[in-house]
Amino acid sequence: MEDPRLPHTAARRALSFLALLALLLASACGATFEPLAESDHEFSVFGYLNPDADTQWIRVMPLRPSVFTSPEPNGITVSLEEVGTGRTLLFKDSVFQYVANEYIGSAGVFAHNYWTTDPITPGETYRFTATASNGDTSTAVVPIPADFRVSVFLQQYSASLRELDYVWIEGVPTVPFVRVVVLVREADCSRALQERRFQVPEGSSDPHRIPVNKVFGLAFPSCTPQIAEKYDLWIVGSENTWPWGDQVVPRTSATSGNALGILDVPTDLSNAVGHIGGVLIKTVPYEICQIIGQPPLPPFCMLTYDDVGAMLTGVIRDACGGFLVDADVRLEPVAFDSAGQKKVRLAPSGMLGEHRIAALEPGVPYELTVSHPHFRHMPPGPEGFPTYVEHTDTLEFQPGGHMTLDIVLERAGPC
Repeated sequence: MEDPRLPHTAARRALSFLALLALLLASACGATFEPLAESDHEFSVFGYLNPDADTQWIRVMPLRPSVFTSPEPNGITVSLEEVGTGRTLLFKDSVFQYVANEYIGSAGVFAHNYWTTDPITPGETYRFTATASNGDTSTAVVPIPADFRVSVFLQQYSASLRELDYVWIEGVPTVPFVRVVVLVREADCSRALQERRFQVPEGSSDPHRIPVNKVFGLAFPSCTPQIAEKYDLWIVGSENTWPWGDQVVPRTSATSGNALGILDVPTDLSNAVGHIGGVLIKTVPYEICQIIGQPPLPPFCMLTYDDVGAMLTGVIRDACGGFLVDADVRLEPVAFDSAGQKKVRLAPSGMLGEHRIAALEPGVPYELTVSHPHFRHMPPGPEGFPTYVEHTDTLEFQPGGHMTLDIVLERAGPC
């Protein structure tokens, strides 16, 4: 049966850490910097609060008629009050120098980026205050989202890898963007992270439906072939309205040289231009799910990531020592559901033998099968390819449980 949340036309089509702080704070390409215009405001403020970051950054500058700035102290103090507890977070001033580039002109500029390592709490609200030496202030109330619900709809009948899956996000007003991050292995040589951002349509409301896919150009100059070991979805949720298009994160981040002037962005700041928001980052696996059983089979396999679903992780090893790469880990429900179907979950082991399957149904017995198929890219040893004995087990998970299961595959012959 089709899920009503997916469009009928899509349903009928034939068918793995970049540090998130670095991801959000990276400078982005975009519109040319514009010098400041006339304004009655005192401050220019850009930044956001992120519970996942070890350091919070907010740029606070006096509003000025020129792009040129000074490294001298600007006399502004910055603080946050945690509204629910009364806790005060004090920020320290630091000066960043941005050298000449196409965004800020030929002279380069200095900017004051205020920071703190005090923790930010999900679900809390913070009151931002910037105070100038003349007593003028700018304030804003910044709510941080609590946890939200994520479901992933995985295409079942894709005729091409470019067919789209869908992420369904519930319980947060704004989703600035979703990223797909993939851990790529170049045979046995190295690992690297690649990422792609999927823009959320402007005006998207809760619940949000974002198309995504796993296609990446795995182009490296050295070893081949390249294997995508693990995919993750990084979902940025916010209680605030958020800039869209060319002014979306990371352009407005505090340590980006692009956010130096007045931008036409939504703001709750008083006596200031710019944007300050609160985000919560949720990371979920972008997994493999195959529906088998009685037709008609649904066009999508839906996996929900919340505090009820369980997770299985562990490491696969060779009985003779070492990690087993590209072992097949398969979880299949013992019984068919009321429609005569099963969601079969599949995961390969990585370079260090690690495996992961999440969004598992609690209380449902699963049959676990671990085997090693000897993929073509694996070079044989001096005695040829070893033969491994398939490992089987029956597992059942608790609600919200995380089971760690390390497995040793025995060889059919000697080491």
